[in-house]
Amino acid sequence: MVALQVNPYLDLELILSIRSYDHETAQRYFGQINTVNVLKKERREELAQERLSDKVVANLQRKSEIGKQIASSNKVSDLVGELTTFDILSYAVDKVFKLERQFDVLQVSDYLIEFVAYLVGSYPDEFSINVKLRGSHMMSHPLMFIGYIVLSHYMYENKIPLQKLSHYINSINLKDEKLLNLLNKKNVLTGNKRIREDIIKYFDSIFRGAQCE
Repeated sequence: MVALQVNPYLDLELILSIRSYDHETAQRYFGQINTVNVLKKERREELAQERLSDKVVANLQRKSEIGKQIASSNKVSDLVGELTTFDILSYAVDKVFKLERQFDVLQVSDYLIEFVAYLVGSYPDEFSINVKLRGSHMMSHPLMFIGYIVLSHYMYENKIPLQKLSHYINSINLKDEKLLNLLNKKNVLTGNKRIREDIIKYFDSIFRGAQCE
């Protein structure tokens, strides 16, 4: 407080409010009170978990193999081996999966946790926390995870065994000019709603196309 900095001997009564919440309630409360304080939009939305898709991604953060590689900010850090952002994943899950109630959150969360295990297990170097081990940086591009969410929904919807995941991943042409343009159209990962929608359409057409039949 400024007053105490000016006069450390000032006689003041400070009101201290102590609340005890479970983890989920604490997150929502912190997200609400920080609407007036300095906190990045992406982090505030992550804590508030207003969308059901936010809850799904929060489960991925806690339980999936890439949990610690999901950035809370609007950009990823190569230094700590981050792969994508909470906002990107939540956007994709919200647009692709039909989430109406907590039951859907649990079902989709469990499926995506297993999907991620197969994805990372099939291509361990590409998603390594050590960036130097990644061969194709396109495969681990933050926006590529929109494509992986589209694929997960396609396999989930059509009851395709996850053992066939690599077949669909290998069908992606990482040198396709259209894909490269979508991934690199902007230098930042925010404010790109149109690009995200185009990426969803791009991958939807691939995974539902003849080459994946």
